[in-house]
Amino acid sequence: MADHPGLELLFRSVEITSVQDAAICLLHWEFIRNGFKCTNDSDEKIGSELLPPDWNNSQDVYVLNYSRYSEDRKAERFLMKAILIENCLSLNLMNLDNEALSAVSLEIEDYVNPDYKFFPNAYKNIKEFKTLIDDELLAVTCPDLQKNTQPKALPQNARRTSSDSFHQPSSSYNPSRSDQHFHFRNPVDPFNYGTGDLDPLAPGGGMSFDPRFGERGFGQLPRPRFDLIGPPGVL
Repeated sequence: MADHPGLELLFRSVEITSVQDAAICLLHWEFIRNGFKCTNDSDEKIGSELLPPDWNNSQDVYVLNYSRYSEDRKAERFLMKAILIENCLSLNLMNLDNEALSAVSLEIEDYVNPDYKFFPNAYKNIKEFKTLIDDELLAVTCPDLQKNTQPKALPQNARRTSSDSFHQPSSSYNPSRSDQHFHFRNPVDPFNYGTGDLDPLAPGGGMSFDPRFGERGFGQLPRPRFDLIGPPGVL
């Protein structure tokens, strides 16, 4: 685990008595890696990278206070609570300054081995653990960490469809044929709406909703048009 600096020192600085202790130790290390410091209470702003002496007195509920300086050097206070539910840890984090909340549940056995007291064998899937905590717990409550979270990419075919649909005409388009006419509306320009009605060769047209009927006008047969207002003097 040489590629996880500081984790072994933290692990050996505390007494690990259970698999959930080992999981909390790994969680605390990820907090420290993201600039958090552990404090004795919610009002303290100068913290430590070490866990407090009574951090694992309860093996069912872990409560830790943290502080962290944001990008604008503002000290923010956090409250983290972890509740053991069978073989899972339910993690809840609250930013006490802006009241932002985040929560995630993790299976302990996915990240902690049965031989948890021997550090070289204690953990597994640390990369996946870091991603889970960073994206689902920390970035939600820390606005500056949200900037470093990349949005999940769309499937390749979906992304290609959405980007190409505004730039490429239909594959059946032949520029040498004069009887083909295409009218493209710029989706970004809100004032371009309705310009197709001014083009006699544009496809479609007509009302989307018939004022005399509750159904959409598309696909309906043409009906006679009665103009109730005739030339002056006729009616």
